[in-house]
Amino acid sequence: MAFKEISPKLQLNFDEYVETWCSLLTEYYAQGLDSAITDDVLELDEQRLAGYGLELATVVLIIGMQIWGGRKGMPDEAKKKVHSAVVASYYEGLYGKDAPEFQKECVGFFNRKNDIFGELCRNLGGTDEKARQMELIGLARYLVAQVSDKSERQNQKAIELIGLLLINAGRACARLAKNTSQSVQVAGKPRFIVQK
Repeated sequence: MAFKEISPKLQLNFDEYVETWCSLLTEYYAQGLDSAITDDVLELDEQRLAGYGLELATVVLIIGMQIWGGRKGMPDEAKKKVHSAVVASYYEGLYGKDAPEFQKECVGFFNRKNDIFGELCRNLGGTDEKARQMELIGLARYLVAQVSDKSERQNQKAIELIGLLLINAGRACARLAKNTSQSVQVAGKPRFIVQK
């Protein structure tokens, strides 16, 4: 008789779960700001680097929240609460608590972009990995086009590097969403079990 391998599980309260999402997204955001991409490949000046940073942060957040929103078997109320909390907490973590007006603008920017890409990238939250990868490459092309005057052909290396980064971010977000289940609600906030 074969034994089933034990899979470790973590029980996280709402705030811990939101922090888990924010940490994951911030990790991929930081990788996208690596000088190998921004200086060596894209050759961004300071002004374009700031624009790229905001666009990158927003695209990474869109990927995570579209995948989370597409999670089957999770109550819609729990998905909406996590979505709202992650969006606010993510920008606060990136830009600090001292800039509430800028954070509000970032959330508005995210909401507009999320609506657009939610319509254009309908497979981000789905289970078809190849369709998701194609949409993530499209998002990489979008990101590069926002900050570079060069042609797409001249930006091939940047699109490849950013595309790979976004594909990895998508895989990590999909893994977190897939391995999450809601256990109970405490004081109106859901608790989550995350299987490693």
